[in-house]
Amino acid sequence: AFRNDVWELTLSGTPTWTQLTPAGSLPPPRDFATSVYDPAADRLVMYGGNVKIGANPPVANSDVWTLSLSGTPTWAFLATGSPPSARLLHKSFYDSVRNRMVVMGGTDGSTWRNDAYALPLSGVATWMNLSPAGSPPAPRSDHTLIYDAANDRGILFGGRDIVGFFNDVWVLGLSSSAWTRINPVPPGAEARILHKSAVDPARNQMLIFGGYSYANGWLNDTWSLDLGATPTWTRRDLASVQRPSRRSDHVLIADPPSDRLVMFGGRDLNHFFNDVWTFDLTTGQWAQLAPAGVPPSPREAMTGVYDAPRARMLVVCGWDGANSLNEVWELSLTGPPAWTKLTPAGSPPPGRYAHAMIYDAPRDRLIVYG
Repeated sequence: AFRNDVWELTLSGTPTWTQLTPAGSLPPPRDFATSVYDPAADRLVMYGGNVKIGANPPVANSDVWTLSLSGTPTWAFLATGSPPSARLLHKSFYDSVRNRMVVMGGTDGSTWRNDAYALPLSGVATWMNLSPAGSPPAPRSDHTLIYDAANDRGILFGGRDIVGFFNDVWVLGLSSSAWTRINPVPPGAEARILHKSAVDPARNQMLIFGGYSYANGWLNDTWSLDLGATPTWTRRDLASVQRPSRRSDHVLIADPPSDRLVMFGGRDLNHFFNDVWTFDLTTGQWAQLAPAGVPPSPREAMTGVYDAPRARMLVVCGWDGANSLNEVWELSLTGPPAWTKLTPAGSPPPGRYAHAMIYDAPRDRLIVYG
């Protein structure tokens, strides 16, 4: 079932599930939308997705909705002038310098896009076609688009269109509003989708792991791309004694105090996983953890977050191949790692996967939608 419910999971004291009942008209149920947190207005901003209305088949949409998070949560349809074309499987990020949401790419199921739009989140909310200078990337969906705040830019990698997969890297300069293709030597990472990307600001690099390629199926390689004056791909895991098996749809978070990445779960063609691995950003070594406690069941398409005040990873919901899950799990990341299945107070939400989740830091809670 497609959903449009909103849930709060408090993180301090006794974790508690509470279904929020926002005022205002509800957005139609959907998946594959993108959301950002607007700190200036203390709200969630959601755009597009695969929308289900009544008994009709789901269709791509271009609507924008806001959910206020202070006082009485309230949904509001945001009139934005001429919006981008309807789409899903696009990517977005919050441009903190200009207080706006930036959206790139996606598909409506038959046409792939390579346009870039910005939605100002202060003053009059009117979509701006950025029309970046330079030759744009090929149209695509299922790519990653990360915000490199230190260098005031977005970085795009991979994705697909109806013909094939991509392994190109593009920089969207936010002050210049210009596309620049990065041409690392050697070309490096294989074309793919369903991978995970992260920025390592301490070393000015982007990291990617895993995903799915047209040529070789599921992948388990780890690459870093130096984002300095001479961009260079480096295969980071070749010296590692062990590494995770091939997979996609996993969770990958940064654990800054330990200078590492932490990965959980995912799937390949025949298997769902529930193993935990760490990647040391200094040595380039993968290590499999053997946490104490009973682990979560194998799953994919869950969400994960690093809870800094408590030095733990939280894993929320997911799909185990037969069931939509509604569980919350904690993995402690200080001392000996241990799994704990949290049993939040309150009635839990119905099971779900491919949902959206944000961390609301001022209130120390997670907000789960759809």
